[in-house]
Amino acid sequence: MMTDTNAKGTDPLEAALGSAEHAVATKLCKKCSEVQPLADFPRHPQMRDGYLNSCKLCVSQDVKRRNRQKRNDPVWTAAERARLRVAVAKYRLRIAADPVKSAEARVRQRLYNKRWREHNRQGRNDD
Repeated sequence: MMTDTNAKGTDPLEAALGSAEHAVATKLCKKCSEVQPLADFPRHPQMRDGYLNSCKLCVSQDVKRRNRQKRNDPVWTAAERARLRVAVAKYRLRIAADPVKSAEARVRQRLYNKRWREHNRQGRNDD
């Protein structure tokens, strides 16, 4: 397909879009309708170009909104608490069944807590 060229010999469509490299390196967000660089889109292997159709900021806002809705839903909250109780109980049973793992887990947790306190010393009042 031939396109008309202007007086300077460039393709008007290419001039409007920029170079072909620039056109490939940007994408239109379906949520905010802004053209943004591909770095602003999450990778998604099932999409044709390998990137999600919504930018990272829009995806983040959607996730926050959805989580807020879930937290305000008493049925979801009760189900999530029950699910977590079962998961924690299974973990504790698995650790308690092996005294060596239980001791190792306590040592790992103490070490993690110590590192966390050192790293977050600024926000603590007991120093």
